[in-house]
Amino acid sequence: MQLDKMFLEIAKKDLVAAEILHNNGLYPQAVFYLQQSVEKTSKSFALMSNIITAEELREIGHHPFLILKKLLDAHGEKLDTIHNVISKIPELRDLTIFKELNVSDQYEDLEKTDKTFDQLVKVKKELIFYPKEYYTKLFEELKQIELEIKEKHSKITEEDLRKFGEHLIPFSALVSDKFPHISLENINKQELEEYIGSKEFIDLLKKIIPAIFDLAYIFPSLIYLSVITFPHAVIARYPQNGLNPLEIYTDELPIIRFFGDCTKIMGKVIEKIKCFRKDMQEVNQNAIH
Repeated sequence: MQLDKMFLEIAKKDLVAAEILHNNGLYPQAVFYLQQSVEKTSKSFALMSNIITAEELREIGHHPFLILKKLLDAHGEKLDTIHNVISKIPELRDLTIFKELNVSDQYEDLEKTDKTFDQLVKVKKELIFYPKEYYTKLFEELKQIELEIKEKHSKITEEDLRKFGEHLIPFSALVSDKFPHISLENINKQELEEYIGSKEFIDLLKKIIPAIFDLAYIFPSLIYLSVITFPHAVIARYPQNGLNPLEIYTDELPIIRFFGDCTKIMGKVIEKIKCFRKDMQEVNQNAIH
């Protein structure tokens, strides 16, 4: 089993453990396993996306913010790549797929997230007691992102997919470095051109495009949940700086009050990553067979 898949499977088990512990009132332990699920999912996604290598992962160890920083930087690089591709293949600008990706807005969102990230690194202890309004704001943003993604999916037509197919080969050549899962360089060009004109290709795109759009949900979800859970990685297990986890983790602590929301989002993220991984493998292994 590949390392990224192993991390994701363990993350899913950690999430189940977190829910069981929470249901039995073992709040510090539940929060710890939630934090572990978020951390391992982030590592899985970073490995799967070639954002980090297995060697880099060993160096990072249990420092989730280092993973977060790499995720943020990688997302910015991917946006740069898409922007560069559109400038070199201007016909893509008129396709619904790229209009709905809205790279400019994503740049703005990324810049705001990056600033927030830098501020949060400095106030780790305070985040343990961050007010419920903070959680509400993050969850509302993620809900809005999810609704927007569904709306974007509905706007993409079969004609749009067909036109995208006409530019797929040069598109793939330009993005293969940042999106290795959709690289077509090892596929016979003549066979690929024949396949692109087929109904099977359109059916495959209908599956893959939604998975790619789901990245716009996966990235912020992992970032937000990491920010929420990382301050609890140690204090949920051991007394620290005069704080007793048995006294801190009560029904009044925001992360406990919103625990169900956190696990629900985490479950969605894990399933979306699993689907994305499976769909990208299908592109590379079965596209022309």
